[in-house]
Amino acid sequence: SEEIDSATMEDEDDYKTKNVKIKINNDEDITDTVIIGHNETLPIILRELPENVSHVYLAGQDTTKGEQKELEEIASKRNLVIDYFEGNLHSEKKLLELAKMAKHIVVLNDHDGDVEESDMEAVFLLLNLRDIRKRYNLDFNITVEMQQEHNQKLVGRGDHTDFLVVSSMSSLILAQLAESPELISVFREILSNEGNELYLKNAGLIKLEGAYSIRDLRSIMIREGYIFLGYIDKDKNSYFNLHLDEEIKLTKEDDLIVLGKK
Repeated sequence: SEEIDSATMEDEDDYKTKNVKIKINNDEDITDTVIIGHNETLPIILRELPENVSHVYLAGQDTTKGEQKELEEIASKRNLVIDYFEGNLHSEKKLLELAKMAKHIVVLNDHDGDVEESDMEAVFLLLNLRDIRKRYNLDFNITVEMQQEHNQKLVGRGDHTDFLVVSSMSSLILAQLAESPELISVFREILSNEGNELYLKNAGLIKLEGAYSIRDLRSIMIREGYIFLGYIDKDKNSYFNLHLDEEIKLTKEDDLIVLGKK
């Protein structure tokens, strides 16, 4: 069930924040991010956050003084505000309070604990965040890291605002680089926060509803500065490596998968 057990609704912990650095970004598109959990990737995530992220809330942290110092140094270089949220994340009141703080919520997996237990904790948080988002009519997306690919089936597809990341992806990338080291510049370009990146372009918003051949779609997107890689239909099924002469019918709910600069 996606409902939170009433036994976990106890308000045991008080909200407490520790301010690290305050600097206001004047961009109109500034946004805040919540990161739940901690592992060795957290410093990399802070470095690679988009430029319009100015405030990060860290929850469920078990960091040493040395790790906190490293995070503070990264925050200082990036002009980020970091606040530490201390509260029982199994309490609906505290999870709701956290969910209201940002447009983006990232759930990191515990790499030091039991793999299945760590994945189940991630599943618990994802399902409860979805439930809170629906019942309180909130607007935020969720990115969840899981270590076992088969555990993704436990949480279903969700909607277009949910992203599941499997830890084995890094192993696959390293394996491909070992076989084809010349691809390192490609991965560096795609996985960094600068240059070309992968985007979803809604067919309705870019006025591409209707029937097109893959060849035509590639030509259209190239003129717009993008490389067309595939598409996701309204049922969230993804399609890649389609034949150039194949024809597809796009609806306003379909998304094109493209590579380019935003």
